[in-house]
Amino acid sequence: LRGLFTTWITIPGSARTELIDAVVTAAADHLDRDDWISGVLRTVLELQDRYPGDIGVLGALLLNHVTLQPGEAIYLDAGQLHAYVRGLGVEVMANSDNVLRGGLTSKYVDVPELVRVLDFTSLSELIVEPEDGEYPVPVPEFRLTRREVTDAAPWTIDHDGPAIALCTAGKVMVGDIELNPGDAAWIPAADGPVTATAAESAEVFIACA
Repeated sequence: LRGLFTTWITIPGSARTELIDAVVTAAADHLDRDDWISGVLRTVLELQDRYPGDIGVLGALLLNHVTLQPGEAIYLDAGQLHAYVRGLGVEVMANSDNVLRGGLTSKYVDVPELVRVLDFTSLSELIVEPEDGEYPVPVPEFRLTRREVTDAAPWTIDHDGPAIALCTAGKVMVGDIELNPGDAAWIPAADGPVTATAAESAEVFIACA
């Protein structure tokens, strides 16, 4: 896997164009398959449409394809290649100054360093289900919790350090701060427990150290 990925992502100029064109043509010719591969091929074509000629298009053939349902999550350790194709998700990262990209972006790309640090271990169990609203992760840097808050079910947010509250549905009061969908609030460590309340139903994520 490492050898194939490294060969593809470092292939030069005209050879790169020829390879991408050949893969895209083959993908278009086999869309009528009735198995999981057709979904992979559709992703190849979607990425080519959005990032024409980008070598990252071929990554669709090597990565696990996962569709998350509302409330589901994936935990990815450092060095694990990933790409978000579409939809809305909450992403939480540990402190890092070395985010590396290999394609499918307008941001800076550093292929040699990306290849150097990538972990090519295959993953099978990808979906993380919350336990009482909290997503279990094998690291101490952060915790992520999701709750539905209603008038009859407020949520007292206990946090040992600084936290971020993010509203993704409805309207919620976090302490004396009103949050609408897409709004977030910083909760200082010194504030202690904060209560989230909603007149109707609201969905709130809390990420804390």
